[in-house]
Amino acid sequence: TKIEIYSDDEKIAEGVGTLKSDISIDNSVESKNISIKLTSNSGETKVYSIKLDRFKDSESKLSNIIVSGIEGMPAFNDNRYFYTANGSTTSDTMNVTLESKSPNSKLIVLVNGEIISNKEGNYFNRDIKLVTGINSVQVYSIAEDGISKSMYRLSVIRRESNDVSLS
Repeated sequence: TKIEIYSDDEKIAEGVGTLKSDISIDNSVESKNISIKLTSNSGETKVYSIKLDRFKDSESKLSNIIVSGIEGMPAFNDNRYFYTANGSTTSDTMNVTLESKSPNSKLIVLVNGEIISNKEGNYFNRDIKLVTGINSVQVYSIAEDGISKSMYRLSVIRRESNDVSLS
């Protein structure tokens, strides 16, 4: 029996009797169609079709959180999901940089309950305006599989200025 193997209509292997072929799916491709064509010695042909779907990444953790413009932000740890820090009385913004471990994830960022970013991709960087009092930043990192999710919360306390001098 003659055996021919096709990947998306391109012949990738052929042989007689027994045939082995390694097939991989590139990350940029969602699926691949495989056809196996068997031809008997009498000329009878049978074709078997298989659809291979690429495994979707289930990694949802962040690989880094960097916050500048405030004091006392604890060092990032991917197993820590809650952070608290004190903002200065003079700065009214902080810069937040987020990066997820998977390049195919989605990041949703809320500041004080308002969505400021909802996009595919594993990187976020933005200046965030601080109000006096508690500023809450929630980060949802959603894995490519759409099932695995991680939520991180940053609470930044901006103290009220005690400066009563006139400029």
